[in-house]
Amino acid sequence: MTLFFSVLHCLSCFVFLLKNNPADDSGFGNLALKGFNEISLPETVSWMPETIGWRFLVLFVFIFLCFSVYQSFVRWKKNRYRGAALLKLKSIEESWSAACNRADEEWLQLLSTVLKATALQAYPRKRVASLSGEAWVRFLNSTERSSHRNPEHHCFDAETSSILSVSQYQQRKITISDSVRLKLIQSSRKWIGSHLSEDRIKKGGVNA
Repeated sequence: MTLFFSVLHCLSCFVFLLKNNPADDSGFGNLALKGFNEISLPETVSWMPETIGWRFLVLFVFIFLCFSVYQSFVRWKKNRYRGAALLKLKSIEESWSAACNRADEEWLQLLSTVLKATALQAYPRKRVASLSGEAWVRFLNSTERSSHRNPEHHCFDAETSSILSVSQYQQRKITISDSVRLKLIQSSRKWIGSHLSEDRIKKGGVNA
């Protein structure tokens, strides 16, 4: 009985202490920190520009980047026919070998077809479609970038020009050596990659 009253007395004391000393979560678990206030951190600095000048600068940079991306896209779209022509030229180059039975005039016809198709993409049809023979070679040399800068320099030299001027409609058997074939491939690749557009020629060529 005495034990019961002792336990009851302890509980009463515990309840009294709780009422007069409410729990403080800030000091619970570490009595050494009781009474200390939490450190106030400074506000995060905003990355957004606050002055009107910086905002105009950011807007200008954004517009410039958008314009540059647009110009790059237009340039790629305008010149992607060159990439397609170079792939066809590479296919023609790889298809020929010493064991190939294709005649030289047939190989030359394929090469001329690639050049003519490329020219039709870059220039008006009425200016290109009817060209053949020496007039066709003169057109190729006159529209190539380095030839346009220096008329004495020709993309297709005398040897390759004489072979390329053979019309694909002429029934004439020709023989092309490996060295001349290589020069024709190299000159054709150069012309496809560096011929001037119609607009550049009208504006004055490479210096426009």
